[in-house]
Amino acid sequence: MKKYILTTLMLLVLYGQAYFLGVNDWLALLFVFVTAIFLYVSLIKLHSGNRKMMRVNAKPGSWLYELLSKDTTIAMRLVALFSSLILSTILVVLVKGMVLQQGYLPFFVTIVIASLALYSFVNANVQSDLVDKNINSEIAQHGNELAKIFYAAIILNFMLSFAFSAYDTFEFKTSDISFSNFTDKAIASSYHKTATNQYSRIFINAYFLSDYIKVAFAKMFVDLFDLKDNFYGFYIVIFALNMFKLSAFSFSFVLLQKGFDGTAKLLLPIGKNSISRVAKIATLFFKRISDFVTRIVSKNTEEKGEPNEN
Repeated sequence: MKKYILTTLMLLVLYGQAYFLGVNDWLALLFVFVTAIFLYVSLIKLHSGNRKMMRVNAKPGSWLYELLSKDTTIAMRLVALFSSLILSTILVVLVKGMVLQQGYLPFFVTIVIASLALYSFVNANVQSDLVDKNINSEIAQHGNELAKIFYAAIILNFMLSFAFSAYDTFEFKTSDISFSNFTDKAIASSYHKTATNQYSRIFINAYFLSDYIKVAFAKMFVDLFDLKDNFYGFYIVIFALNMFKLSAFSFSFVLLQKGFDGTAKLLLPIGKNSISRVAKIATLFFKRISDFVTRIVSKNTEEKGEPNEN
């Protein structure tokens, strides 16, 4: 039950990312920060694990051992904060881009299936007596954590690339995009500037440009190997390019999923009432976000409705 609640909350955050980026800069920034908070929970834990792995090489009682024994430092927190903001921005832009390409329903259905399939694998506590006997327990625990993130990101990347490449292949085979006109296509598809999207639209337009470059590159590669009439050959090229493009999204998504689970564990003790308490906190959290969104939208509506003084 817990994984369904946390997955639902994560999907609501992803939906907010997709909806508001390119529409309202302030609300898009809000969802970037919300996403960064959960990513920070995952990243700071990974940094702490890295320090404990390094500690096994230091002599117990030495200043280096004592330094590495600290769970966090100011420098570590700053690095984790900066990294979480970067990954959050990348995740938000990629979510918006994939929703624009695939549509809300295909994208979120695929994400729900992938998220539920990977949740137990990513967040399970894996312990092995054999490993613990032969390897330092701290190394074993952190190594398992890194391995799960790495494998989960690869599996998710493969699932998304497999699901979306068939659609992309059909679109690319019927398009007339090339290196001679991809900039014109990107301009034609770009988001127009409004009073509320002056900055967030830049990221969407950059995504469009990079995606058209991908199409032009794929077509050049297909022409080079004479694969125009070969659906499977074209699909393999698109699949490989999607694997490359979605790698950052897959890694960020897995960290976000761990961040939601880690935040729940930090806020709530494991017990019989955990699920209800998660639901109550989540309801309060999203109610406040909803109130904030309503105020922003109302303010924008009032400003648009004001008569011109001229």
